[in-house]
Amino acid sequence: MPIYEFKCSECGLCFEEILPADHKQTPPCPQCKTNKKVEKLLSASVQHSGSAGSQASGCAPKGGFS
Repeated sequence: MPIYEFKCSECGLCFEEILPADHKQTPPCPQCKTNKKVEKLLSASVQHSGSAGSQASGCAPKGGFS
């Protein structure tokens, strides 16, 4: 099952959920418990270029895989 990234517009929390590919409903925010203002984020593929100057943005953690 794929991992989806979500962001809650109510409290600003970014979180991940493992869901079936054909899921229909947005999961509730684990912090404020609302699902009315949770949006699915578009995830970029991660490529390691070896450059120390790259910056991560949005909700994703900096650094990538180790």
